Amino acid sequence: MVTAGCDRRRLHAAATAVLLAALPLLLAAAHPLPADPLPAAPGTPESVATVDDVQGLAVELTSVTPSALRPGESLQLEGRVTNVDDQVWRRVNAYLVISPSPLTSRAELAAAGDSAAESYFGDRIIDFGLFARLGGLTPGEFAPFRLRVPWSDLGISGLPGVYTVGVQVLATDLDDTRPTEGRVRTFVPLVDEEATADVRLALVWPLTGTVLRRADGTYARAGQTVRATSPGGRLRRMVDLGRTAGAVPLTVVPDPAVLDAAADLGSGDFGPPGGGAAAPAVAGSAVLATWLDDTLGLTTASTPWMTAYAEPAADTLASAGRPALTASVDAAGQAVGQQLLGGQERVLHLPRQGVVAKETLEWLRGPDGAGVVALAPRMLPEWEPLDGSVVSLPTYSGTLDAVVADPALAGGGPAPGEQLTALQVRQRLLAETALLGIETAAAGQPSTTATFVAPPEWDPGPDWPLSDFFTGLDVAWLQPVALDDLLTARRPYPGPTGVVDVDGEPVAELLPESMVLASAELDGRVRVLTKLVDGSAPLTRWYDAAVALGVSSAGLRDGEDRLRQTERAIAEVRQALRDVTITGPQFVTLSSARGRFPLTVTNRLDRPVTVSVAVLTEDAEPVPGAQFDTGESLTIRPGRSDTVAVDTRVGRAGVTSAKAYLLTKNGRRFGTPLSFSLRTSAVGTVIWVILGLACAVLVFAIARRLVRRARGLPVTGSSRSAR
Repeated sequence: MVTAGCDRRRLHAAATAVLLAALPLLLAAAHPLPADPLPAAPGTPESVATVDDVQGLAVELTSVTPSALRPGESLQLEGRVTNVDDQVWRRVNAYLVISPSPLTSRAELAAAGDSAAESYFGDRIIDFGLFARLGGLTPGEFAPFRLRVPWSDLGISGLPGVYTVGVQVLATDLDDTRPTEGRVRTFVPLVDEEATADVRLALVWPLTGTVLRRADGTYARAGQTVRATSPGGRLRRMVDLGRTAGAVPLTVVPDPAVLDAAADLGSGDFGPPGGGAAAPAVAGSAVLATWLDDTLGLTTASTPWMTAYAEPAADTLASAGRPALTASVDAAGQAVGQQLLGGQERVLHLPRQGVVAKETLEWLRGPDGAGVVALAPRMLPEWEPLDGSVVSLPTYSGTLDAVVADPALAGGGPAPGEQLTALQVRQRLLAETALLGIETAAAGQPSTTATFVAPPEWDPGPDWPLSDFFTGLDVAWLQPVALDDLLTARRPYPGPTGVVDVDGEPVAELLPESMVLASAELDGRVRVLTKLVDGSAPLTRWYDAAVALGVSSAGLRDGEDRLRQTERAIAEVRQALRDVTITGPQFVTLSSARGRFPLTVTNRLDRPVTVSVAVLTEDAEPVPGAQFDTGESLTIRPGRSDTVAVDTRVGRAGVTSAKAYLLTKNGRRFGTPLSFSLRTSAVGTVIWVILGLACAVLVFAIARRLVRRARGLPVTGSSRSAR
């Protein structure tokens, strides 16, 4: 039963005295000496103590059974107590504490969730057999506890709502002169099924992380990714917990950039495809490969979803006016989807804190209208939880599907202790949805919808297997559904959208302009390179990812590092384009208006290229009749050269300035052009005529001489010589 005041404590003390007189040895082993309350601060209920400046015992909850109170059933709490002090604590006892009356609104629940760790919420249950004696604890030592209290001894009102429940641990030092305590609390709902509406709940499971890839293809935070996907790592726990969902629909939403990184690190395949660079060994590659396989299996168990690649800075791309960057982000995600998810995935945008500028909604919708976005409630000032969590928002080109991800659903438990363990997150989710169901029924609605989005970078904690997370969601008012199914219940939202700051200005998170310009330059140069190189589809995919990483919303935190990697990638692409060159004479002389001269194209890359050559005059005035025929395109193997014969026709005599350009397969110029001068002369034709006439005269003279000699006639020149 619950301590109610001084009379009950006096009765307990009297009973103890009688037992001590009769069975002193037995009582020495069984009586809980520290059950009496510690000295309390003024205004603090006597049964809840505070300790100034010292918290020698840490208390953790690992299990709450049942997850929602049921009239007539016992409540069981399990967990452990750890001595985090540097001294021994003895007579360590753990007591269950529960509030006598429930919280009946979501506002009250929010206030309780934000209340101070030492806040009073109820009395310890100190009846013999209903608390746990843990003995003594040396520094660093821990002891498990299990508290099971029958319904009749909980001492609660039994009214529907959410009860605060927890554990208080009391102990003393070796001299019995210095008491200490530890505590933990959570929420447990109690509902009247007849007065609670159904809540259709979508569980969204993002698998995200910060990815930063270097220009050579290696990853700047490879160790962090390996740790996150290894046993005990955050992403490993998320996947393992998700795999226990069983029949509970779970919408897994991985970031394709994280999948890309795991695939690269797991296989040891780095750098631009075909680059030929040696890949450094990665410790933990087998762990990464296993995590990737498990993640793909979990994701494709239902309709696959994913975020946009590296979750781009949506406000930045929407306002930059550079559709090519958006195209690269989309292409990078689609390539991962095709390769790993079968190409049937849908995209769920998860902007930071669920907030974007109003104008960004159009960008999120996408040209095909298939975009879906998770928004915070403050993005929709007139939205109410009873409206349901799936809405359609008007944009200039159509409607945008949105899910309202109320952060309270994933808010976790109250202080003290770890507030975002799997158990605490589940209990808060149950509490929020129970009150939502009660409010919905009170409003005369048969059901409503809600969307749980796991907290950003969530780690369920090491005790997630003990929480029975999904089993605990098997309660009367919850109907878990897939996100696809929930979207069919969307309703139009006619109110205003967007968030404004204290000055009334729209809130938008923008990357530095230097990052946008660098990513745009990389995108432009890559488009040239990929049209130059044969078999460039893998190369295009690789550099699409590089561009997407350059405009990731992670750049709001690590912008300088991300910009540096983008600039290095630009330098590498620029050098690759310079490694295909054109050479030839600086001065070309043609003896007539038509002629031919050679140009040489050299490929110093480690992959074949296909190029063509264009020659254009550079004179201020157009050169009449100037034509340069360079023939068909050339495919040049790595490290080789080839020659282009330029058939030339120029309609005037003189010197003409010209340049020879290298062109990609789609006709785009690249590299350094070759400048040269071309000299032609019309007098060349006269010279050829004179030479022709001279040759004719010579032939005629020789023929005449031979004829006269054959006839015996004197040769004029010879006769004179004889005389």
